[in-house]
Amino acid sequence: MKILLLGSGGREHALALKLKASARPVDLVSAPGSDALGELGGRAALDLEDPASVAAWCAANRPDLVVAGPEVPLVAGVGDAVRALDIPCFGHDAATARLEGSKAFAKAFMERHAIPCAASHTITDLAAGEALVGMELSLHVLVDVDAEHAAYALLPACQDHKRIFDGDQGPNTGGMGAFGPLPFLRAGDIELMRTTLVEPTVRGLQRDGLEARGVLFLGVMWTASGPELLEYNVRFGDPETQVLMQLLDEDLADLLLEVAEGRLVPRDLKLKPHTAIAVVLAAEDYPEGAKKGVPIALRSPAVTVIHAGTRKQDGQWLTNGGRVLNLATSAPDLAAARAAIEAALPQVDWPGRQVRRDIGLKALRHAQAGRTVQDPW
Repeated sequence: MKILLLGSGGREHALALKLKASARPVDLVSAPGSDALGELGGRAALDLEDPASVAAWCAANRPDLVVAGPEVPLVAGVGDAVRALDIPCFGHDAATARLEGSKAFAKAFMERHAIPCAASHTITDLAAGEALVGMELSLHVLVDVDAEHAAYALLPACQDHKRIFDGDQGPNTGGMGAFGPLPFLRAGDIELMRTTLVEPTVRGLQRDGLEARGVLFLGVMWTASGPELLEYNVRFGDPETQVLMQLLDEDLADLLLEVAEGRLVPRDLKLKPHTAIAVVLAAEDYPEGAKKGVPIALRSPAVTVIHAGTRKQDGQWLTNGGRVLNLATSAPDLAAARAAIEAALPQVDWPGRQVRRDIGLKALRHAQAGRTVQDPW
């Protein structure tokens, strides 16, 4: 199976590792890719904001599947251009990608389809905005929707950690780590999100004539009155993808092709009975900047190493971005998963490395105290 993977970061490296683990041989090409992705297959120097560039490569090389990592190519219309060639694409068309590309469009969609969310109005003054208070979580849903049918499949809920320092201190980042599933989230809580957030979204897509062939990542705030939708993302989250790929017990290549070809069978996805965690190792000066070109001491940790912002020079891995590496693993429970990462951290180091050592700790203590998602966070 020949697959073109669009993107270059940690999310794409996690997807690539899972795709290469397919039961069938996978010929993987990443665009623009990275040195780490290059070790898993070929690379193509494509402009992901230029649908014609991607379509021209696809016309010449005829991949069996195109997988979009970031939202930028989807908003630009790459999905439309690829499908016009009768090539399956896991990634929504430009019309549906507006759910992430335009917050105003997304909010109007939520209100039109009675999806619980914060009251809103469009503003130009940030101080005039409103806010929701509660526990935030990430819910990913595979969606396959057109005028004739609507199918979806839920992935486990995850929780991201945005602040740079332990205890949720310091500035926001792109995400310093994530884990899932949440140990205190009960079956009834998942069902409530399904019925109040997911199903109205899927029905709303069909009613509005929007086609969906990919994933929706719902940012959810669990408030005192229940789950409310913060935002839609039209691609896999980062670092949530690194967690989900540790949990998914299905052939990813087959699953994404099933969605891309409009053949998704609504079902409970096969998952490992584990908790997974991904911890980000960041560069010095991140998130304000990133010190690049620093040699990385990368030994042999007993966890999965995912490259997010690295390059290789003369056989040596160097820092090349803000979020440099992710360490990911799964274990029977969250405490064991956290311990495995802690044991692996000395195996991956460089001067100025930043890492949060409390990923999942607050949730673990919440669960150990017998609290639920409804209890104060």
